[in-house]
Amino acid sequence: MKTTNTWRRMILKSAVLGALLLGLVASPIGTGGAARGRQLSPGAATKSTIADFAWIAGRWRGTFGAYTADAVYMEPEANSIGGVLEVYQPGKTLVVELCSLVQSTDGLTLYIRNFTPDLQPQEVGAPIMMKLTTVTGNSWEFDNSVIGQAPARTVITHTGDETFTSRSDVYDAQGKMSTVEIDYARAM
Repeated sequence: MKTTNTWRRMILKSAVLGALLLGLVASPIGTGGAARGRQLSPGAATKSTIADFAWIAGRWRGTFGAYTADAVYMEPEANSIGGVLEVYQPGKTLVVELCSLVQSTDGLTLYIRNFTPDLQPQEVGAPIMMKLTTVTGNSWEFDNSVIGQAPARTVITHTGDETFTSRSDVYDAQGKMSTVEIDYARAM
């Protein structure tokens, strides 16, 4: 039961973050805290601004297996975009997530905090923090520098005016990676 709940929490965190916003890259396990993956375009990552994500404002829905993810993102304002996401299956909400994509002099950072349906925090301590590391065309990669914290990486690809895809990589305690990929469509 505990293993199932741990797996579900890891999958949900990666799906939720993917539902949220941006990111990507390859990240091998066991890097001892070193930067993961490759950085194809670090200059583009540092030049990206919050305005590059104006397309995400509004309501979105994606499904994966028996789960549904509904997300709502605000318009870019004051160097940030706020969002809320709910992941559920028929008759049961599994997680509520708050996120904030923030532009600073360092570039763009995605902050995430997951809650139970009664708003009990799921992370202990600071929120999940992912830095924009790579921009390639219409894809953005965010990398989590905390080894072992889910998700390790999230890639968001803006696939059309009314669609985007998220892919999140999560590693379990044994270093085995699982990937959750969700196609989102604008919801009314």
